[in-house]
Amino acid sequence: SSTNRFGTALAPVTWANLDRILRFDRALTARAYPVWNKAFNPEKETWDTTGLSKTELETYNYVEGAFPVLASQVGSVLKTPRRDGAHADLSATFFKYGGWQGINLGGVNLENARLHWTDLQGAELEGLTQFAGAELYQTAWWEAKSINRPLLEYLKAQSAFKPGSHYGPRNVIVQQPEYDKALQRLMSQLK
Repeated sequence: SSTNRFGTALAPVTWANLDRILRFDRALTARAYPVWNKAFNPEKETWDTTGLSKTELETYNYVEGAFPVLASQVGSVLKTPRRDGAHADLSATFFKYGGWQGINLGGVNLENARLHWTDLQGAELEGLTQFAGAELYQTAWWEAKSINRPLLEYLKAQSAFKPGSHYGPRNVIVQQPEYDKALQRLMSQLK
């Protein structure tokens, strides 16, 4: 097991308790959105916490620390073999700075989920069919190992590549030729 930022031991997340963690993520997301909406400037894509109250700032700071931990915990579970009939419903969740390299999202419900700055290098997205409303912000989804055509078209439109932007948990700048090459690789695998 690991510890949280207060030094308290955390129970390991497993397929058996994944739903509990996802419910916590959804509740935390609902609490965070009003604060984020107040602090985020969409035109400049910058954060300004100076207008937040003390309570709002505490919430902002807490969720900034909590969401990467949740992404790590859930990603660790999804990288392990699934029990018979195990299902991951990530709908309406939020994850940030996830190291989800090589993860298999086949059969996962990602509807209305938000993956921000997540590393999907080598991820298997071919079996991901429930994704309406999903947002992969600053997530280099084109680095996936596999993808299906409907998801590819959706991501090209909804989570489009922005040249010179920072991607993934390491804030890597991706150039147009890198994106073009990765996209071509994915498209050549489509059936």
